[in-house]
Amino acid sequence: MLKEIISKLDYSDYDEIALVLFGMSFLAICIGAFMLRKDASRAFGHIPLDDLVPVPRTANSQKPNIENTEANLYGNGDRQ
Repeated sequence: MLKEIISKLDYSDYDEIALVLFGMSFLAICIGAFMLRKDASRAFGHIPLDDLVPVPRTANSQKPNIENTEANLYGNGDRQ
């Protein structure tokens, strides 16, 4: 019975659905990448070059500082 149900399924529409889902996902990722703040994109750009990734600053901080210092890497100097 299960074999008959599976043999009668039509998979011709799934490739088009998969293509549409891929296109929507790709578009959402591109829009998200272009809407990043400048300091966030700079921090993400340093990931391949640094062993430790700096924690992004909060919105109410004065000036973003993305230097690779021990106190700056984890906010308060404590490793997580």
